[in-house]
Amino acid sequence: MAYDSHDPAIAMRRWLRWAWVLVLVAVLVRFSGSVPDHLDIDWGSVSRIPVQANGRVQPMDTVARNALLFIHGKQSLGDQEAMPWLMTVMADAQTADTLPHFVVYHSQLHSFLGLPNASKHRMSFQRIEPYYQRLIELAEQFRSIEVPLRDAFQQAVIRLDDQMQLYIRLKNTLQLETGTQLSPEIATALRDRLAYFSVAEGVAELVPAYRASDGDGVTRIAHAHRASLVSRVTLESVLNRSMVFYQALVWYSLVMIMILGSYRIGWMAQGIFVTTAWAFGLHSVGLLCRMVIENRPPVTNLYSSAVFVGWGVLALALSIGPRIQSSANRSIVLFFSLVINFLTLIIAHHLSIQGDTLEMLQAVLDTNFWLSTHVVIMTLGYSAMLLAGFLGMYYVVRRLVDHSFEKQSADLVRLTLIIVMVGLSLSSVGTILGGIWADQSWGRFWGWDPKENGALLVVLWGAIILHARLAGWIKNRGLMVLAIAGNSVVAFSWFGVNMLGIGLHAYGFMNKSMGWLIGFYLVNGFFMYLGLLPKRFLK
Repeated sequence: MAYDSHDPAIAMRRWLRWAWVLVLVAVLVRFSGSVPDHLDIDWGSVSRIPVQANGRVQPMDTVARNALLFIHGKQSLGDQEAMPWLMTVMADAQTADTLPHFVVYHSQLHSFLGLPNASKHRMSFQRIEPYYQRLIELAEQFRSIEVPLRDAFQQAVIRLDDQMQLYIRLKNTLQLETGTQLSPEIATALRDRLAYFSVAEGVAELVPAYRASDGDGVTRIAHAHRASLVSRVTLESVLNRSMVFYQALVWYSLVMIMILGSYRIGWMAQGIFVTTAWAFGLHSVGLLCRMVIENRPPVTNLYSSAVFVGWGVLALALSIGPRIQSSANRSIVLFFSLVINFLTLIIAHHLSIQGDTLEMLQAVLDTNFWLSTHVVIMTLGYSAMLLAGFLGMYYVVRRLVDHSFEKQSADLVRLTLIIVMVGLSLSSVGTILGGIWADQSWGRFWGWDPKENGALLVVLWGAIILHARLAGWIKNRGLMVLAIAGNSVVAFSWFGVNMLGIGLHAYGFMNKSMGWLIGFYLVNGFFMYLGLLPKRFLK
């Protein structure tokens, strides 16, 4: 057949290739470009200045991003990036006090601050300051209430008080903010008490240089104190600025769109693997960088578990993909692994608002061997069970819209059963290893701790599915419905027990997260209900 340059399919294929290149270039430019500034300051060097905060050495850029995320909910304030914002707070408090840092949602708190009743207000320190003493008194009163018993207003007051305290400490970190003349000894002692982080001698000179609009002076001081190119501090700064997990999230979304489009445009499938590999590579690089920075395995806290669970789901999908004979099932498994990845990265973003995601470990967790074995294996078990559950959701919906699908779904059901078996194996091994770790740390193999019970529930649920199938108690539909229920079991083991505020493994009760968790249970229950509908309702 002669080559036809006017063939629409060929033209569209050529256009798509160039579109991918342009998107890639745009993303790289967006996340690797320097922050513009009227003083022509080398913010990259300022970002790499090492500071001591939250029990570890980290780049000043991490402090800036985490602080702004906690106070404002984003890593930028309007057009101002985190590092210039932090410098403004530390060196030009008069200007910083007028910026709308604080986001106040609760209507009762609006009334307390003299605001009209609205859904959301962005407020400055200057606007809140007249009410701050009363806010402190209320916060102290509400802190005496047990965390699970606090209502939304009490939580909002405490959070705003925490945000205000952090902001005040940042303002007094490099140079004491006071109009009163103090002796050098008293000023130093007071600043050390208020400072949010500590720095090497000479870094505080950034303040007078910035106030004098001496961009060259700020850059010169930053160059003198920045971390070396091969240090963990520099790596963390690069990881912050590149935002690889956000980039992976964008690329995963693009792949999902491409998979949906490939049903109508067959040739689009050519780029799905390449784009998925690119997104998975970004995700993997982010995990590896965190491991190098912490000198830890990939899972050390809830944030890192959310990042790793999604990665594990996609790793499982890519590993079993070549063994799936049906191209349709291969696409289904890949698509839902991307959906889970997308959701877990969103969860990770919301968890990052709570503070430093590379926080120091509790003493009992400070062992790389058990973190590399028990924790990683259990997390991969969650990944497998979640993938099986989402495939169950697909089965239920497809069964409702395609009456002939139930007879054609044997391969998908068999694949789901294999994934459940993988999840059961991983969870069983992980639970046993966790018992050995508990015996070494606390002197008992099993103590019916909520976290231990949650892990056991995952094992038992996987065993129930497997034995019910082998015994013939459930057929295809029953297996898929039980797989959906496995989502709720995993959610309880992963997040639910951590929010109870009890037990040796508890990470604390989170009011907002509990609402989302209950919503996830309801969604799973709805899909289970659809799966249990008898055939007469499908006609």
